[in-house]
Amino acid sequence: MDELEQAYRAVEARSDFPPGARLSEINAEALRQWEHTWRTSPHRLELFPISDEIDRLKKQPSYFDMATWVDNRLEAISSGIVVGGNNLRLELIEAVPEHKTINAFKITDQFLRRYAEIIGATEIRIMEPINTKVRNYYCSFGYTYHNGGDYCGVIL
Repeated sequence: MDELEQAYRAVEARSDFPPGARLSEINAEALRQWEHTWRTSPHRLELFPISDEIDRLKKQPSYFDMATWVDNRLEAISSGIVVGGNNLRLELIEAVPEHKTINAFKITDQFLRRYAEIIGATEIRIMEPINTKVRNYYCSFGYTYHNGGDYCGVIL
């Protein structure tokens, strides 16, 4: 089992993991559901070519990603890269606005912290929060906003 799988399974094994939920890599089905759900959502804050962004990130040797599902329905996606072996950079995180059955960021944060522990990373950065409300939400999980680099970070 590789490090990503270890992190997925560790988060799924938590007692507070939602019933019916599971984690996986971002696969073709996740991208299909993304296109169908997000493109038509009146609640999305921004629409950008997610497939292009994931393709760009996948070119990095240290790429990681996660799709969050509940009952085979996509709830959220996240992806990023490891920089210098000790810094996880979450470049992309999106949750389905219409699906409020889980706390997608809480699960993503648990994954990031577990993955960081497995690979020996000492810092997590969530890059370019979309607005002040989102930035403050990340900070409620123990992250600190760094204006100079436009990211929310936590030292582990």
